[in-house]
Amino acid sequence: MNKRIIKFLLTLLLFPLELKAESADALIPFLSQQPVLDGRIADDIAWKDIAPLGPFYLLKNGEKAVPQTAVRVGVWGDSLYFGVVAIEPEVAKIKAKLNDTEDLWTEDSIEVFILPKGSKDYCQFVVNAAGKRFNGRNAGDVFPLWDWEAKTYKDRDCWSVEIRIPFLLFNAIPSGVWRGNICRNRRISQESYSSWASQQVSFHQSGKWGRLIFLPCDASRPVSSDLVGIVKKELDSLPGRETEGVSKRMREKGKAAAREYFSCLDYLTLGDAYALLGEIWGFRQREKSELEQLRRRTAEIKFLAFKRRFFKERWVK
Repeated sequence: MNKRIIKFLLTLLLFPLELKAESADALIPFLSQQPVLDGRIADDIAWKDIAPLGPFYLLKNGEKAVPQTAVRVGVWGDSLYFGVVAIEPEVAKIKAKLNDTEDLWTEDSIEVFILPKGSKDYCQFVVNAAGKRFNGRNAGDVFPLWDWEAKTYKDRDCWSVEIRIPFLLFNAIPSGVWRGNICRNRRISQESYSSWASQQVSFHQSGKWGRLIFLPCDASRPVSSDLVGIVKKELDSLPGRETEGVSKRMREKGKAAAREYFSCLDYLTLGDAYALLGEIWGFRQREKSELEQLRRRTAEIKFLAFKRRFFKERWVK
């Protein structure tokens, strides 16, 4: 047998974990109930039947991290939830003193990277062990805090965090395959950086992230009141025919008619709700793209007009 083939087969046998780390997959289910956002993963029934992702691998060398980190992910209502437990034998030495929007990755912290299906831009969410938050888009694009939540908890031999991220921040519904990674910065004794999907250079290597695979939901399941509220708010904010129809009813029949208009939404199924949100957010994305094209075209026309005026003035002189 060819020596190269033998060497390749031996590599597969000896290093199966490294190959697994290069192709991390997370099957994300719809949770049976809403997690209590208090940072206590072990006490929360919502996470009971959710298998943790892992192990975590050290940045650059790809070896298993010590101590380890376990992550649970699930969907409830309008949000994506993460439950992260960071094993820590030296809890008293945890470093977490910075405030919101500061460089939290320089402390003991968890980072979540998400690249929605069909998007070119990824989002970064960072939570330190004290529950302070940071968010950004792509590498270096920092924003004021978005509308997402995180709560932390310290135990004797670990610290944990629960994170809730609304899908509204991505303008995308939980379906298909996204990309992402969950990472840990440990600043105790010997500093270490580890992640669920193995990284060689930095956590921002989106090409090395794992696949976030959303499992099909029970489309006939009734929706939670918070998701119904999101659908109502999004429908009410749409430009054009939908908003005009509601406004006309309000003028003709008063607020009672407007409440009646939306009352049918209380009977939405989960499938209906996500289908509606998908249409609304898809419309917004197309609208945003068309607006950007219009701005670029306007800038080009203004530049051509400026050139004509400039050369005409010089020619006259």
